[in-house]
Amino acid sequence: GSTLPNNFVFSSKGTITSESLDLPNFVNGFLEFQKQAADACKPGLTKHLQLLMARVSTYNWSSVRKFHLLIATAIDQGRLSRFDSDAIRERSQTFFHTSRLTHATKSRHTDFTVPKI
Repeated sequence: GSTLPNNFVFSSKGTITSESLDLPNFVNGFLEFQKQAADACKPGLTKHLQLLMARVSTYNWSSVRKFHLLIATAIDQGRLSRFDSDAIRERSQTFFHTSRLTHATKSRHTDFTVPKI
């Protein structure tokens, strides 16, 4: 949906998909969306962004982005409310606990090759 951060990020390369958003562009789009949101929604959006940033410190960005898409879809479909931070946090615990996700430190180090001495 309409609440996804990629809808608030503009690129000279054209449309940016949710799956292609890197972390800085995601945060930029999220904050642009938050600026346009009703004042009553802003505290919940801030808590959600804080939750995502806490998770990205432990899990890879792709997994965190998938979790956000899951939550945004549930909100857009009316199955979850932006005001229910406790339910979102609970879903986060379940999502990250039950999924087989790559730990962030592992994925960061796989791109690095140690030179032989």
